[in-house]
Amino acid sequence: KGINPEKIVRVMNVPLLAEKGPQELLHRGSPDFGTNPIKLVYLGVVRKPRGIQAIIRALNKFDANTYSVELKVAGDGPYIESLKDLTQELGVEDKVTFEGYIDSEDIVEFLTTGSIGVIPHEPNEHWENTIPNKTFDYMCAGLPVVATRTPPLENLLSEIGCGKTFSASQQPVDVRNCI
Repeated sequence: KGINPEKIVRVMNVPLLAEKGPQELLHRGSPDFGTNPIKLVYLGVVRKPRGIQAIIRALNKFDANTYSVELKVAGDGPYIESLKDLTQELGVEDKVTFEGYIDSEDIVEFLTTGSIGVIPHEPNEHWENTIPNKTFDYMCAGLPVVATRTPPLENLLSEIGCGKTFSASQQPVDVRNCI
């Protein structure tokens, strides 16, 4: 089509499996609910409809004597400052880390620092009919997935047995049962 090949850039949305060794693709053990914090990870754009604020609000509901929970967010977007403000307002800033945007070649390394991948997207017509790419990133890293209940995600996670779904109207998911 006459386009200069040097001006073409490939933007990756997922890690390239062929470029990673097996040790980089496998999760490094199941979460230890006795001594280590449960490390939730979120990967993607940070906007209000992505529902990350619901996870942050839930952090102080865990009994730290039973087990502690931390959240690492990799991504950037217009809602970051609001989420940082929320962590301070709720007193959970020590439980939330904002990594900012990470390059695609660093996704697997980031994910293997987590115990569970979260997809707390607020339901809408789009999410009711598709599966977020991050689901497959989490699965690639061997992470169990906790996600907002939508038909595609509920079908996938239950069929494969790699996670749980939740809705705002139900009791919180016991993350210890997601492994």
